[in-house]
Amino acid sequence: MKNTRIGIIILNYNGFKDTVACVNSLKKSIDTDFEILLIDNHSVIDEAAKLRKIFSEIECIRTQKNLGFAEGNNVGIRYFLNKDDIHAIMLLNNDTEVSDNLISEMKVEVAGDKKVMVGVSIYAYKDHKRLDSQGVVLYKSFLANSAKEDDLSFAPNGCCALFHRNFFKDIAINNEYLDKDFFCYGEDVDIGIRGRLCGYKSRIVKSAQVFHKGSATAITMSDFSVFYGHRNNVLYVFKSMPLWLLIKKLPYFIVGQIATLVYYLKIRRPTIFMKAKWDSLKFLPRMIKKRKFVMRKRVISTRDLESYLDNKLFHAR
Repeated sequence: MKNTRIGIIILNYNGFKDTVACVNSLKKSIDTDFEILLIDNHSVIDEAAKLRKIFSEIECIRTQKNLGFAEGNNVGIRYFLNKDDIHAIMLLNNDTEVSDNLISEMKVEVAGDKKVMVGVSIYAYKDHKRLDSQGVVLYKSFLANSAKEDDLSFAPNGCCALFHRNFFKDIAINNEYLDKDFFCYGEDVDIGIRGRLCGYKSRIVKSAQVFHKGSATAITMSDFSVFYGHRNNVLYVFKSMPLWLLIKKLPYFIVGQIATLVYYLKIRRPTIFMKAKWDSLKFLPRMIKKRKFVMRKRVISTRDLESYLDNKLFHAR
């Protein structure tokens, strides 16, 4: 489709085989008007050299240290924003393989409406019939989860999401797009809130499919994922939620936090949860500073943003 060349960012961290499989699946796409950028996020072994050897036609950058998911992707976003021929930017997890219609189906959405955040249907790699996600659902407690078929999608899942290049210019805070303070987990919710505040809609292309191997970099429910997931929940709430909505939903937020603590007490893992909440306090001054920039760019009402929240307190899956 004319004037919708896509730049695809694939972040690699100790995932060479997965990254190779991901790129090879993209090469089978019906629509080939895209450019891939590989970013080796300082893997233990220099996997950038190996990737360059296999994919000599693809640009591959190796970072000087592990920047995390957020800043690692920011490297790619800056790269593509400096290229005038790139009109939309896709974030794609390296531990995925994609359907051959993914690019063409997503491209239609962003070509027709620049003010959309485009997501897809994400299925389990081992069971192509098991739907894992159709975006992200954000509950009235400000807890987030993978959206299923009947859920209200607040934003695309960061596993695979496409944005018009202007999206990143609209949400930017001092040349930062995804919040590097988050490091990993919750960035998709954060940019989803900021995008919504800037007037962007969430659209899920159900016919476009991604097959996700799961967390190949961090084991699901590992201390790492629990820590950053629950720390960043506090950060995106106090950084990006309008004050009146925060006040109105504060009782639900508190109940959600208590319920989550009870869950971790139940499975005998409360320490990592409490560490996450304690660590979030150290970042609150930074979030308050960034909040000023977020609110300056807001173009929708509190009521509009509230309408995008799921009215459930949370849904444990």
